Amino acid sequence: MNRKPSAAVSTLLRWREFEEARASTAFLQRCHETRQALSRMQEAQDVLQAINARREELLAADSVDLVLLQAVDSFEAQAWSRLDTRRDEHAAARRQQDAAQDEHVAARARTRVAQTRHERLRAGERDQEEKLMFDRMADLYASHRSDRA
Repeated sequence: MNRKPSAAVSTLLRWREFEEARASTAFLQRCHETRQALSRMQEAQDVLQAINARREELLAADSVDLVLLQAVDSFEAQAWSRLDTRRDEHAAARRQQDAAQDEHVAARARTRVAQTRHERLRAGERDQEEKLMFDRMADLYASHRSDRA
């Protein structure tokens, strides 16, 4: 079984590239989830601003409707609760994105190490093959010269 050393490293390199691709996909998915969480948080902020604007309108009116003002306060409390929930979701999504990014960076580093090793081994094998070819040519030349003499 005459297997070259680079064959094993080549297998390792393919595995590392596969791991890197998976980490990249996971990172991109986490980025998408973070953007969605940010969008939901911004929507909750917009609702809260709309409720505050409505309250300001009610307070600026000539007569104050206390029942309607209490309803607006209730809606505002719910909106604050939703906003806090959305902020927590965004923070969690951001932490997951950061973890996925760290894993992707680590996977890329492992791939680069395997690539470097594979290239170094292949260069050594090419040098060895070139030396072997040169030795064969030298032997053929020497045998040809000895046959002529």
